[in-house]
Amino acid sequence: VTRAVQGVGADHREVATHPDTGATIAGTTLPDWEAVKSLCLTHAEALSGIKLQAWDIAMCPSGPVVMEVNIGGDLNLPQLAAGAGILDERFREFLAGLDR
Repeated sequence: VTRAVQGVGADHREVATHPDTGATIAGTTLPDWEAVKSLCLTHAEALSGIKLQAWDIAMCPSGPVVMEVNIGGDLNLPQLAAGAGILDERFREFLAGLDR
């Protein structure tokens, strides 16, 4: 985890510690992260006709579980988390390639 945020607009702020435990958030390693990425990439190939996929994954004690895939997803969430707009050159190239 590189950053955690809460709220939107004027209420948007970075959160340094977990509200219940007080544990530092940035620098935390999510359990089974490599397995989560692998699961998404494997399933994404099976749905290759959906060019923009947003996966909801539950991180369970037995490992990651797919909850659902959304077409497009909620693009404001990664923008809030990253603190930057998503429409950069890489995303523009991706969008341009959708017409092919």
